[in-house]
Amino acid sequence: MGETDGYVAVGDSTWDVMAGLPILANLGISHTIDWDQTELQEKLRFACGSDEFLERVRPLLETVGAA
Repeated sequence: MGETDGYVAVGDSTWDVMAGLPILANLGISHTIDWDQTELQEKLRFACGSDEFLERVRPLLETVGAA
């Protein structure tokens, strides 16, 4: 059906993500990236999707981020 609840990224580059986020925002999709705490050269660990999806995957991201 072409539907998904969300996306989890572990290691995406900031420049690969930045262009897509405004498009997703227009579709009502949220993300977990804190740009104030992110260096542009960092590999990102984040999720995007519905608020319900983000609530469920946030503990997973915190675990992966600690590795």
